[in-house]
Amino acid sequence: MYFFPDWPGQSIETDILFSRYRGLRRQWILPHVSGVAKCIIAKKKVDSQWSTLAPNNHVMADFDSFRKTLLELVEGFRMAYPEIVHGGLDEANLRLSYLDLLFEALGWDVRNTQRVPLHAREVVVDPPSGPRGRRNRPDYVFRVGGIDKLVCEAKRPRDHIERHYFQIQNYVYNLRLWVGVLSDFEHLIVFVVGAQPRKERPFDPAPGWRLHYQDFEGAARRIWDLLARENVATGSLERFTQSLPKVPSKAKQGWLLKPDRNKTVDNVFLSYLEEQRRHLAKSLHDDNMELPNGQARYWSERELNEGTQRIIDRTLFQRICEDRDIDIGRDLGSIRDEWEAKGRRKGQLWPMLVSNFLHLHRTFNGGIYGKPGEGPHFIDELQVSDSWLSDFIEELSGDDSHYLFSIIPVEILGSVYERFLGSAVQPDGNIEPKPEVRKAGGVYYTPQFIVDYIVENTIGKRIRGKSPMEVSAIKVLDPACGSGSFLLRAFERICEYHVEWFTEHPEDRADNVCYTDTAGNVRLTTGFKRNLLVNNIFGVDLDPQAVEVTQMSLYLKILE
Repeated sequence: MYFFPDWPGQSIETDILFSRYRGLRRQWILPHVSGVAKCIIAKKKVDSQWSTLAPNNHVMADFDSFRKTLLELVEGFRMAYPEIVHGGLDEANLRLSYLDLLFEALGWDVRNTQRVPLHAREVVVDPPSGPRGRRNRPDYVFRVGGIDKLVCEAKRPRDHIERHYFQIQNYVYNLRLWVGVLSDFEHLIVFVVGAQPRKERPFDPAPGWRLHYQDFEGAARRIWDLLARENVATGSLERFTQSLPKVPSKAKQGWLLKPDRNKTVDNVFLSYLEEQRRHLAKSLHDDNMELPNGQARYWSERELNEGTQRIIDRTLFQRICEDRDIDIGRDLGSIRDEWEAKGRRKGQLWPMLVSNFLHLHRTFNGGIYGKPGEGPHFIDELQVSDSWLSDFIEELSGDDSHYLFSIIPVEILGSVYERFLGSAVQPDGNIEPKPEVRKAGGVYYTPQFIVDYIVENTIGKRIRGKSPMEVSAIKVLDPACGSGSFLLRAFERICEYHVEWFTEHPEDRADNVCYTDTAGNVRLTTGFKRNLLVNNIFGVDLDPQAVEVTQMSLYLKILE
């Protein structure tokens, strides 16, 4: 068995135990253990709209007040238009003077007037100024009950808004949503993204939803019915997408495609990783037929799969860190550019990456880059195909990449890996289900809303009303953790508790525990989150690759 964190060597009195009997499909049990919270969900349909976790913090609004505000905004925009035409309104002021007020009139608490912690807000706003990452995030993410529903991207007026179609569509796609709004207030454009968007040929707006500000008055009822907070909460976006016409999927307009769950970012990314794993495994097998001492190498299935996954994990983890503005030394793209500038010398790209991984080994001293005191992993001395590695970096790092790791939730990456780990690659490049998966009839990933429900009704209830000292005594164990979906949410829920506590009890704050960012949000320090993880969260799995993925996902949660 393999453990996360490293097993302490003594028994642990576990307060909350997640146990999964793999022989039953979608059957999740918390067995009766002294002091263990119990929850059983077996062969029951859980309402996917369950959303009792988040507070009711939306702004009261009605159509008449919305229409009045909309007309006032339109008149103000019309009067200022001559100045706006000559560049007199930047994006920050556009949002402050027009879009913020528009969405508040629709019932969204854009300015967080209820002063709730960041994780509980119904509108997550990306600052209009200040440092931003290599990958910009959506300006607005609208949420109901803690679930992302809609995104909006703001643009400066007179900035050729058509140039930004792909950007908003890629945000929608990577957040696994269906609907996105693009607006410079001169226009309000709604997109339905039914498949992976293409930069060279982005989807057209939904029919009838490229609105000019002079049309807002006549379209006020339609805007309210689709985008008002109270209507989004009761399924307006879902009803809208389901009402769109059906045509063959070869059509380019996203609104003509019935949203297809098989074309979401997690499924497409899984297919991409499977393809890359197949090519990498065959390349490793064919290019490394000798050991460093000159003896013939005989690849076992375990060794080939470990080496293949470790290379993919390291590269992918670094890309995710880059997009999330986490210091990881040199980025992959610059290393690749240096290799090309030096003449694309054969066999040198991988050693250049390994040198950078040594820097990460000192920072992330876990299974991905090796543990303290361990020697080099055997993959460090392998010949890795330059062409495969260069193409892999380009697909994940290029300006046209479909994968925005700055906004793809860690949970989605976990769901990809859960299915990814259900199969093993063979030396000939074929991928076959693992024996235990074949016996169980396939891989069954638990939907996130079920994970949320179970964690809230176990950990959420256990920590309610307790002090941080009392919460620190709670131990959470998943003895079949897989890719770590339950542990991720359990850790996140404990972090949320502490943010709420320090928000309500400022006298308990300390510099090594939390800080307040420029927007006034209480945030936990990385060191404190690490201590919570090591102290409260434990996982076990028979599959060492699953534990490696859990480690990677929890690292990312610490660094979010």
